[in-house]
Amino acid sequence: LLYPFLRFPLGTLYFTVLVTGFALGAGLAILLVGFLILGVTIAGATYVGSLEALLANRLLGTDIEYEPHDPTEHSSLVDYGKHVLTDVRSYVLLVYMLATFPVGMTMFTLVVFLVTFTLVTMLAPFTYWHPATEYQISVFVGDPIVIDTLPEALLLAVVGVVAGYLGIRVCNLLAGLHGRVTAAVLD
Repeated sequence: LLYPFLRFPLGTLYFTVLVTGFALGAGLAILLVGFLILGVTIAGATYVGSLEALLANRLLGTDIEYEPHDPTEHSSLVDYGKHVLTDVRSYVLLVYMLATFPVGMTMFTLVVFLVTFTLVTMLAPFTYWHPATEYQISVFVGDPIVIDTLPEALLLAVVGVVAGYLGIRVCNLLAGLHGRVTAAVLD
C-alpha cells in the first residue's frame, strides 16, 4: 500500500517543479537565463528516473536498472546539455512525471477510501448502539438500510473485512501495473 500511497505526494511534487520550471524558463527566455532554467528542468527529469527506479525496486521488488545522464562523461556543460536535450528519454520522463500527478491522485484517493471504509465498517459492532453514530447504506431504490442491531453490525463488519482484503489486492495490482509502466519508461 505504500507505493500507491506515495504516488500522490510525488506526483504533486513533480507537477509543481515542472510547471514552475517551464513557466520560469519560458517567461525568462527573453533574458536568456530562461533557457538555462528550461535545460535544468529537463535535465532534472532524468534524475527523477533514479528515484522512481529505487522506489519500484524497493517497494515492488522490480529489478529496474536506470542511470541518469552523467555530466562528468561529457567534455563540457554545453555538450552535456546537448546530450540531455536531444535524448528522447528525457522527454519521456517529463511526460511520465506529469502523468504521475493524476495517477497518483487517483491511487491516493483509492487507498484512503479503502482504509477508511474498512475501518469504519469493522468498527460497526462496537459503535452501532451509540446515539451519535448512525450507519446507513443508501441503495438506489427505496429507503436507506439502517444498521441498528448487533447482527447487522457484525454483517457490515464482515463486508468491511472482505472489502478491505479485495481493496488491498486491487491496490497491489495497480501498484504492480504502475511498476511495469515505470520499468517500460526507464528501460
